[in-house]
Amino acid sequence: MHTNPSSVYGFDGLDLYSVQPSSSSEMTILRTLLEEWRAAIDSETRNKSQSKLLLVIVSHIISSFNSVSYPIDAMKKNLDWVHLKSYNYYTPTTSNVSYPHAALYDPLNKIINTNSGIHEWLNRGFPASKLVLGLPYLGYAWTLANPNNNPVGARSTGPGITLDESLFYNFVKWYIESNGYGVQSVYNDTYVVNFCKLRQNSINFDDVEAIKAKVSYAKKMNLMGYFVFHIGNDNNWVLSKAGR
Repeated sequence: MHTNPSSVYGFDGLDLYSVQPSSSSEMTILRTLLEEWRAAIDSETRNKSQSKLLLVIVSHIISSFNSVSYPIDAMKKNLDWVHLKSYNYYTPTTSNVSYPHAALYDPLNKIINTNSGIHEWLNRGFPASKLVLGLPYLGYAWTLANPNNNPVGARSTGPGITLDESLFYNFVKWYIESNGYGVQSVYNDTYVVNFCKLRQNSINFDDVEAIKAKVSYAKKMNLMGYFVFHIGNDNNWVLSKAGR
């Protein structure tokens, strides 16, 4: 008799991690996987005091790429909710332009942004009540090709400050305070992101203002909620308190 480890060890369920759609055949496999996994979970024998196991997934903010789409109907039917990876849209190793990595909005709709992505999910019939917004407790630093350029969308030569490109929020705050010599990050409510230009580096990240705005957005859109990536990056709990 098959025993599910989630049941044996007291887990609440399974949280799958997916990448962006790349081929129709892969999405067909994903559809079959979700259907079979849901059937297995529904047939799981559990103690009467325990609730049914959950099945959730982490998915890209954009639900389709190059005409290849997530199996939305199967996801809506079989998943309890979807964690939207609403960050890391642009990083110094994948883009030579310092676009915000987790923009909530873009008035011109020229760059990937969370609002457009969520509306794509909703327009394809996925319920808002099953979408969970991701809040990043991290940022990225670009080395500007021309330090005199505006850091928003400026050309870059690669990662700045650290070789592995990403910067934890607590490190960003420490670095600006220790090296900025009076430089402050600036909140941009057009994109809903904080920017800081420090010598040849352009840093963008979510500070308290951005987190508050994104939590308000999640409530306005009637989303299921939000998650953070990850809690250990916070600085004296300032972001977590902002998200209450």
